[in-house]
Amino acid sequence: MADSAWIESIHEELHQFDRLDVWELVDRPLYKNVINMKCLWKNKSGKENTVIRNKSCLVAKGYAKKEGVHFEESFSPVARLEAEEVYVNHPDRFVDPYHPDKVYRLKKALYGLKQAPRAWYDELSNFLVSKASRPDIVHATCYCARYQAKPTEKHLTVVKRIFRYLKDTINMGYLDSRKCTSGGIQFLGGEKLVSWSSKKQDCTSMSSAEAEYVSLSACCAQVQWLRTQLIDYGFHFDKIPMYCDSKAAIAILCNPV
Repeated sequence: MADSAWIESIHEELHQFDRLDVWELVDRPLYKNVINMKCLWKNKSGKENTVIRNKSCLVAKGYAKKEGVHFEESFSPVARLEAEEVYVNHPDRFVDPYHPDKVYRLKKALYGLKQAPRAWYDELSNFLVSKASRPDIVHATCYCARYQAKPTEKHLTVVKRIFRYLKDTINMGYLDSRKCTSGGIQFLGGEKLVSWSSKKQDCTSMSSAEAEYVSLSACCAQVQWLRTQLIDYGFHFDKIPMYCDSKAAIAILCNPV
């Protein structure tokens, strides 16, 4: 490995480890198995099969870990890096001259470890959740989209079937409390915003009118409290107007019964 291109490639890989905070130098632990590392090399070729880049990849010799000693289970949903401390030696021929007796403690998963599949599993799961992906309907939706320019009755039947499926699975894994959210703002003198609130209601309303009525009651309580506070500052308000965009809720509020 005397070629300067490969040496530069390995230095680039080590720099990426430091930049991504993959490991940290620590004292060699007692009674702990320290895993050796090896470097894999590969030539990245272009369209004309010419080498355009020398790629190096540092991996851990995970086969040196013994089941029941260094890990319990190795399939992806269980083996976690946080469950144990993993130490690796310096890569061959690239020992830190200032800390030759120290080892690296891994903070993130590394190729070759038993925990590596779990790390990729978590990364993929987080990505799918962030994108609100539904793998169960992606294929069916994309297939139907091919015929959206000129759909037939057969395609409409398939789309309705997808809708029926979604109707039965819309709440899977998420239980909606079906409680509305009350919101209100209070102004002083018609221009100065002095108070506001937005919170989920404590009860479940049976209609939008009831939800607006509950919101009005909470707003009225806030206005009454502000009224008592303003009295201490010399402000007296006999009638305070309140506005609501629901005629049904206003009718219920004005009903003396």
